[in-house]
Amino acid sequence: MVPSRGRIGVAVGAIAFVLGTSACVSDDLPPSIWPPADFRLVVEQRDVAGGAVHVTRRLVVGPDGVVTYGVSSAPLVDPVTGLSLPVFDRLAIYALVPICLRALARRLDPLVEQAAVDEGSATASLAADGGYHLTWRAFRRSFVLAVPKRVRGIQAEIMTVVSAHLPLDESFDVALNRPVVGVLRGVPQPRADAAGALGAYEDLLADGAVADDLLLDAFALACRLGQRDAAERWLARWAEATAVARAGVSPFAEQGTRLEPEQLAAFLPPG
Repeated sequence: MVPSRGRIGVAVGAIAFVLGTSACVSDDLPPSIWPPADFRLVVEQRDVAGGAVHVTRRLVVGPDGVVTYGVSSAPLVDPVTGLSLPVFDRLAIYALVPICLRALARRLDPLVEQAAVDEGSATASLAADGGYHLTWRAFRRSFVLAVPKRVRGIQAEIMTVVSAHLPLDESFDVALNRPVVGVLRGVPQPRADAAGALGAYEDLLADGAVADDLLLDAFALACRLGQRDAAERWLARWAEATAVARAGVSPFAEQGTRLEPEQLAAFLPPG
């Protein structure tokens, strides 16, 4: 369910929640299988520094069209293990109108499937200098792609489509061979506001919906803000939501579910 604009505005202050629109403004669409109920797109920019991999930018699109786009410039890093956890304190939340969401899902689905076939595997490793990690879920199929910073062919097409759904003047650090034409209107720039970002995640997750990456984002923000009680609450919710995947039962385990609660507990602020 898409949160109401008023509710989000009250909860997050400067963090904007608006409806991204395309050339077609009507919501009166004929029935379609797009997007499927299990649709989810996650694109992460991953940079390598000091021997560690840091997620510095993430775009998440859910089946209801709600988009979270965050930028992390100062991750949480465990000095003992080197584990890096992004802190998305620069955040924008917006919603795609149904026709835009449908077009995105239909266009990307065959591209992602073909890219996975071309790689010879549903999973791949990132290059030594980093790159992009894309998780695609639709129709009970899940693909994970590693995309280098210098892309070509079908990978370039995928990143061009994804980049067209970012806020104005925002971009992934990727070299594309043709200009990106944005398809959204009325989406403002992300705002740097850690407290507001945490409020936004709290509002999105208030209905009890399970979204592993959002739970982890809320945990990281609470740690950065020194809010131990909130951090422990989000850690407990994340542990519960990922219990099956961490046990190796789910075939759709995402990146965050390869972590364990004990690893994340190292980031908890002093009580």
